[in-house]
Amino acid sequence: MKQNALGYQLGIPLHRIVSVDKIEPTMLSIICKDIHSTDEKRPNKEAARISFRSSDDRDAVCIDLKVLVEWNKQRQPDVEEELPADGIRAKAQKAAHFAKREIEMRETKRSREQRKAKFMQGTTGLKYTAMAMANRVADDS
Repeated sequence: MKQNALGYQLGIPLHRIVSVDKIEPTMLSIICKDIHSTDEKRPNKEAARISFRSSDDRDAVCIDLKVLVEWNKQRQPDVEEELPADGIRAKAQKAAHFAKREIEMRETKRSREQRKAKFMQGTTGLKYTAMAMANRVADDS
């Protein structure tokens, strides 16, 4: 964001602008694609809110911006930005995957412990292992 004699200058790529809306008598809002959003239900965000001295100025700029955005869509219809591999959405999906995997591993461990507990009830420990080892030693002699 840069500041010049008129106020602030904000660079918004035209292909990211979804809509230009009139929100108050002398204000307009620019809605853009949010490439860093992890919420699938809200893929857009308000990128800028611009105030004008009169509603006529706001209407003129709103129409100009809408025409410019539509012209850009016609000129470059297939411009689609991909998130970088290390983007926020990719990191969130990776974290969710590992959290799910951790839960699965804990459930598997718990079920193994329950099965082991069933076999160990009423036994004296390694009775059958000791018998097998004793038979092996006897067979070798």
